[in-house]
Amino acid sequence: MKSGDHELTVCFWNILFDVYQPSLVASQAERLPAIVKSLQSFPKNTVIGLAEVEGDNGKAIAKSLGSQTQYFVEYDRPNDYIGTLSQLKLTPKAIQIDKNCRAVVVQYRGTTIAIVHITLTLFGEALRQRQIKTLLSKLDTAGPTVIMGDFNSMAWQRSRKLLVKAGFRSALSRSIVNRQPTVPSQKYRHMYPQPYKTLARFGFTFDDIYVKGVSVQDAGTFEGESDHLGVWAKLHCD
Repeated sequence: MKSGDHELTVCFWNILFDVYQPSLVASQAERLPAIVKSLQSFPKNTVIGLAEVEGDNGKAIAKSLGSQTQYFVEYDRPNDYIGTLSQLKLTPKAIQIDKNCRAVVVQYRGTTIAIVHITLTLFGEALRQRQIKTLLSKLDTAGPTVIMGDFNSMAWQRSRKLLVKAGFRSALSRSIVNRQPTVPSQKYRHMYPQPYKTLARFGFTFDDIYVKGVSVQDAGTFEGESDHLGVWAKLHCD
């Protein structure tokens, strides 16, 4: 391995803000031990991104994992947070990508990692394109860069194609999991109201990891106590 080269694992998981269907879904606090157990399987050099974290649950997860880094900022709903945690010592920051939408960004040995939760509206593709464009304009993508999150759009839609146009590719693109819907998970398929319930029968590949200037050694998904599958990738950065 050349001087400056390093390996890094990244993971993103939307852990389900439970206000959507409280009569059908256990509270996030009740699901927390199982969520922690799912995340404990990742190595120490993992940067974890989480979305739809309720209240102080991010701090509780970080404490259970022995994280040196924990950083969460409120998303576009009260008490709904997006953020990062890691056993690596990092210095995260938030960047505004829309009026009520922020991304969380960290740097690790020259690699930029951005964690996003792009806005979901049924006919909101123009809004999602604007958020992605703003994100790209505020990130330094000259070096190795990772953008991971819940994009609330399919890979063929224009907002996701903006990332490809900017030189990014999906870390999952060479794997069969790229064709596997990341939402809804099998266990939580029942919880959606209409019209999303009907659409969810087909599944959505909303969650992904986009990379630029890094080599993907392995990638995949995992299922846990959420309506979303988690996504992860093992990377070689130089």
